[in-house]
Amino acid sequence: MISALTKALGQMGDPKLQAVFWKGVIGSIVAFILLYAVLWGLLSQVAWTELPFYIGDFFAWMGDSFDVFGGVFFGGTILIATYFLFPAVMIAVVGIFLDDVCEAVEDKHYPHLGKARKITIVDSLWNALKFVGVVALVNIVAAPFYILTFWVIGLGLVLYYLINGYLIGREYYELVAFRRMSPKNAHRLRRAHRGQIMLAGAAVAFAMTIPIVNILTPIIAAAMMDHLFMRLPRPAEFIDAAPVSDLAKARSTTALPR
Repeated sequence: MISALTKALGQMGDPKLQAVFWKGVIGSIVAFILLYAVLWGLLSQVAWTELPFYIGDFFAWMGDSFDVFGGVFFGGTILIATYFLFPAVMIAVVGIFLDDVCEAVEDKHYPHLGKARKITIVDSLWNALKFVGVVALVNIVAAPFYILTFWVIGLGLVLYYLINGYLIGREYYELVAFRRMSPKNAHRLRRAHRGQIMLAGAAVAFAMTIPIVNILTPIIAAAMMDHLFMRLPRPAEFIDAAPVSDLAKARSTTALPR
């Protein structure tokens, strides 16, 4: 895993990976602008001075100062929400382009494999939204267990990394594996090496909790998992027919060339 991570970090200067990063940044900014424009439009339609339980009367009493206070409150909320939500939104947006990351990694390090199955934009979008949704839902359900077990020798933290290590490791593994193998054989290979994949996922989960670093994490994670996938032993029963003529020839019964 260390070797895979080192190679992934060493390629971060690749223009193709930088292009994915800027797509994520620009896409996230556009998403926030649209979201806040919709919220502002909805809030501007509310008759604040007519709210019940004397709330409207209080706003009416404030007069022009209410507009100032409301603008400051809305602006402050935007800044806080953007700070906390930007990494999550960027992860979702970058997830649409992770196939480009894998392609850049394989073009540089594994050109003998030829082109992999191309993932469509629709599939990429669906996979990204599904991934964010599943991770968010599972963590919301598990949150009480995190809190209850956190003070037991940090068990809650361990539980957090185990759960998210499994989810993230599986998601990024499938992103890479489905490009080169059928889902059935890819699942069989994952089960045979679940420990390595889960450990890699836990490392990614940890990186996602570090500010600034978490913005780059999806790109690094996809590149790292691609390298890790290429190094997994491939028993004969995992190899399936692929549209790439050189793929079966490039795979050995042990591992790809290192």
